[in-house]
Amino acid sequence: MRLATWRTGEREGRIVIGDHVLISPGTHIVASEEIRIGSNTMMASGCYISDSDWHDTYDRTAELDKHRPVQIGENVWLGVRAIVGKGVSIGDNSIIGAGAVVTRSIPANCIAAGNPARVVREFDPTRPFRKREALFGDPEKLERDMDNLMRYQLRENTALGWLRSVFAPTRSD
Repeated sequence: MRLATWRTGEREGRIVIGDHVLISPGTHIVASEEIRIGSNTMMASGCYISDSDWHDTYDRTAELDKHRPVQIGENVWLGVRAIVGKGVSIGDNSIIGAGAVVTRSIPANCIAAGNPARVVREFDPTRPFRKREALFGDPEKLERDMDNLMRYQLRENTALGWLRSVFAPTRSD
């Protein structure tokens, strides 16, 4: 995961991240001006969010005015390798499909997909959403669940298995 800001003259990039946000591996968030990410947002692996083109078309040594802030609302879900470009706003509760390229703002309560991303479905705004913050409401339960998950993931990881893989490795090692 990479978070980066850039300083140009008096302007310094800024990234603001809300509570209970999930940022998966391989995601890059790069700000020349400002990127705001609302609480309970989820970003799958390999997302890219930038508020700038970083170089002018003809002067490739300067950014010039090729930057505009990005606003990602609360409870947004960005699919694997989604790209969010400069000047975009994504409304609360919206989902951006895997591989989508968001070049224009997306309203709240919808699913957008494609290149360029467009709205493909709208949600019922009266139906409630269960947000990521609910996971953290009972810290003891969360700790138990995480412990059980770790035990499950390591269930075949034994000392005997490790010794075998060192002294008699197979193709599956």
